[in-house]
Amino acid sequence: MRKLILLLFFFPFILNAQDLTGFWKGKLTQDSGGYAPQYVLELNITQKNKKITGVSNAYLGNVVVGKLSFSGYFEKDSIYLSEFRYGVIEKILPPDYFLCIKNFILKYKNTVGLETLTGRWDGSTYAKDELGIDELFTDVFGDKREVLECVPGLISLSKNDSLHIQTTVPTQYQAFADSLNQTKVNLIEEVDVENQVIQIAINDYEKVDGDKITIIFNGDTIAEKVMVRKNPETFTLELSKQFINNELLIYAENLGRIPPNTCSITVIDGDKTHVIYLSSDFKYTGAIYFNFKGHK
Repeated sequence: MRKLILLLFFFPFILNAQDLTGFWKGKLTQDSGGYAPQYVLELNITQKNKKITGVSNAYLGNVVVGKLSFSGYFEKDSIYLSEFRYGVIEKILPPDYFLCIKNFILKYKNTVGLETLTGRWDGSTYAKDELGIDELFTDVFGDKREVLECVPGLISLSKNDSLHIQTTVPTQYQAFADSLNQTKVNLIEEVDVENQVIQIAINDYEKVDGDKITIIFNGDTIAEKVMVRKNPETFTLELSKQFINNELLIYAENLGRIPPNTCSITVIDGDKTHVIYLSSDFKYTGAIYFNFKGHK
């Protein structure tokens, strides 16, 4: 009985004695309503006794990057980390997107030498930091506010990326050529989609006049010299597992009897549909980008 009591007595000190110093990598998820459902998260941690300092780096390819200093501490069996509002090292954001200053509440686990940190995060974004001192955020009720709460989510990390924790959506963007067969690629529309496999249905939205097209997806020809008819022809597209953005090109093989070459493209994304009207000719090839964001 004495041995059991001693084990129970000393157990609370095991976590506090654990050194978290090192590189941790995994994913940060964001609940419904956030910009994206998942991001890559890296923490470089330095620990001295119960005090923790370091640098966090949350990113979505090269489109969203938030690199900040943080500090924290142990409290019983939990780890509390908070980024510094004025500790921004690097910030890359899309238009109208604001940086979250995050707080983490994490649990440490060591299973046969595999060390993990899991938990939740929340945070805030500050109007004076993002918009300037004389501007404020407008919330959903139309009220002006200096601080907005970020959409929170979950954290899953492993030390030295030992578990190779993967996000369920790609985190990189690919670059596309700006020309095809002596035509300039003309981006008609970008569409955010939730499913990795989508369908497109193509037909002529004006008078059927003998238009022929070649369909190219992420550089691969999926159909050549297709006659654009009144009745839609359907194709299945599997989006990239590596890159967020995907390119669909509609190359005009002719101009039909009534230039330019025109078609209607219905995008079927699960239970959602998008209709896009596209034209191509011998100078311009019409393009659509599909950005895979996963389910929110």
